[in-house]
Amino acid sequence: MSRSNDLSAADVVSQVPTPLDPLTPLATPRRSVAPAPGRSDLPVPQTPQESYRPPSAPVAQPVEVPAAPVKRRVQVDDEPEEKTVLAVRRRQPVSIVLPDGSRIPLKADTVIIGRKLDPSAWETDVQLINVKDATRTVSKTHARLSRETEGWIIEDLDSTNGIFLVADDGSEAELDGGGRLSGTFILGDLEFSLETTA
Repeated sequence: MSRSNDLSAADVVSQVPTPLDPLTPLATPRRSVAPAPGRSDLPVPQTPQESYRPPSAPVAQPVEVPAAPVKRRVQVDDEPEEKTVLAVRRRQPVSIVLPDGSRIPLKADTVIIGRKLDPSAWETDVQLINVKDATRTVSKTHARLSRETEGWIIEDLDSTNGIFLVADDGSEAELDGGGRLSGTFILGDLEFSLETTA
């Protein structure tokens, strides 16, 4: 008997192809998707499993907004006459009494006394007092008087004979450098004094 006759009925049935189940989906062949016209910069999925994701937009960074300036209320005086005006302290006029008895009003805050003063050596706001001295004991540039709030200061300008202050009792004291002047003073052999005038 031949080989084909040896097959049983079950073998024959197993070799018959099984009909396809109508619910089983067929495998979809892979295909490449062409890019959309005019969008060559977009990525192209190669397989059906890859999904297209558009490029993410940049995340906006927070912007710091400057704080609004604080407005200060300015107080305006509606009545100017209510403002206080600074007082100008009136100084009592003072004169220097020269050895010959003549009086010269002191008009500047700085006064230079000497026998032969050079006007070009001093500022224009300095008052110069030239003294006639037959004894020649007063130096050409002898002393400086300076007005301060509490009175006058006298300074020796490297004179030959210095400055002597006369006290109320008539005693004399040599001035070392400078000091406060209240009354009578001596330059060389000549006597001077300050007096307040009305």
